[in-house]
Amino acid sequence: MGTLRFDLTVPTRSFDVEVALEVGRETVALVGPSGAGKTTVLDAVSGLKRPSRGTIEVGDETWFGGRVNLRPEERSVGYVFQEYALFPHLSVERNVAFAGDGAGLLERFGIAELAKAKPGQLSGGERQRVALARALARRPRVLLLDEPMAALDPHSRGQVRAELRSLLRELDLPTIIVTHDFLDAAALADRIAVLVEGRIVQAGSAEELISRPANAFVAELAGGNLVHGFAHPRADGLTEVALEDGRFIVSTDSATGPVGVVIHPWEISLARKETEDSAQNHLRGQIESIVPVGNRRRVRIGPMTAEITAASAEELELEEADTVVASFKASATRLTPLS
Repeated sequence: MGTLRFDLTVPTRSFDVEVALEVGRETVALVGPSGAGKTTVLDAVSGLKRPSRGTIEVGDETWFGGRVNLRPEERSVGYVFQEYALFPHLSVERNVAFAGDGAGLLERFGIAELAKAKPGQLSGGERQRVALARALARRPRVLLLDEPMAALDPHSRGQVRAELRSLLRELDLPTIIVTHDFLDAAALADRIAVLVEGRIVQAGSAEELISRPANAFVAELAGGNLVHGFAHPRADGLTEVALEDGRFIVSTDSATGPVGVVIHPWEISLARKETEDSAQNHLRGQIESIVPVGNRRRVRIGPMTAEITAASAEELELEEADTVVASFKASATRLTPLS
């Protein structure tokens, strides 16, 4: 198939998008807020937007660079747009055939029985499968997906995400997914690149971004609790952090000065009173909310959210407005400089 490599600059009204990436037979997610330049990158790779400088190559073929600028139809790209962009007046089979050879794709995607249906008669997950089949009908060397989960309702999102993940592993194509949802990125991609105002601020696996965020934005995006404080080293090798509310916690990370403190919800345990255990951090507070998430409960206590099992929540008989103690280890308390 060949590796996709690009290093480009694309001007926008607000800033220049400057991104360099190498994507092998894997899925890379571009994650970031709206307006960060994520779709601009896809449009540049596909040929819909022209960079002001740079190169785009797939294997030994140049798509952009020097005097070369292949038109979109000359680039071997399958592009799945955010709203899927299916032709409403065409049937499923004609939508797929419009892009190229659709032989076998309807069966492969489990939509053969929908061949004569129109897009307006399909569910969100079915429309996504049609859009993917149409993109693959071109027999592309590169696959681009713009917010593939955005048009789905919450009830079908989990199932479709699992289906898409399985499909992407099977395709074994250089694939770029654009999303603003870190959970989607973590579920679908082998690597994640966080894009902010046209620049990649950190790239790596979901685990790397969660455990070692490069800055406060990445920490918050990756789902950790984020509070601010002022850090100074202690004689015992730990770092003490004075939080904005006047309380103190400790971390095994080294830092001095203003910091963002990141604690992941699953690292926090709850109890009715302070217990004797290995955790060095204990913060008492009132429960603001208890939200079911599958067989777990996300419990909000002041600036912190803890994630515990439903069984633990029932055993503790937790209710909103109850006072509890949130405990977490110094080794689970990550610090990211803010200055």
